[in-house]
Amino acid sequence: YDADRIEAAASTPDEKDLYQAQLDVFLNPNDPAVLAQARADGIPDNWLEAAKLSPVWKMAMEWKIAFPLHPEYRTLPMVWYVPPLSPIQSAAAAGKMGVDGDMPDVRSLRIPLQYLANLLTAGKEEPVALALERMLAMRSYMRAKTIDGRLDESIAARVGLTGTAIDEMYKVMAI
Repeated sequence: YDADRIEAAASTPDEKDLYQAQLDVFLNPNDPAVLAQARADGIPDNWLEAAKLSPVWKMAMEWKIAFPLHPEYRTLPMVWYVPPLSPIQSAAAAGKMGVDGDMPDVRSLRIPLQYLANLLTAGKEEPVALALERMLAMRSYMRAKTIDGRLDESIAARVGLTGTAIDEMYKVMAI
């Protein structure tokens, strides 16, 4: 991260802008200018390679599915949280919750979206909703791929991802 950006991020007046302000503190480990400066500052190449492969970078910055806890406390997070998906597929199939196309509606989850947003983004629902939609898309895409034997890129595209990105997410997140 860029230590010179911390004060500006912590001084963000609107709490709902703190999540993005915290993201803006982090430097892209794939940016040639960042790599050149890191090398000039004495950071070893093996650390730079580890940063490029970091699952936290991918989850928090690329895929936007991991969040700091309570950004309104204005601390710099080094632990990131992935919002939970309720056990929803059977509830959606039984008609007990809303469905958006072929995926359950994230606003119908057992854990209210606003509650998760209050924990993870100082109340801003949109980033948490997108993260949940991306994880549901991953479930749907991987189900189609492994059970039905078909690749449905439209599932990934609906949430701003590619099939390759979903495959990568699955490798990082699957137990």
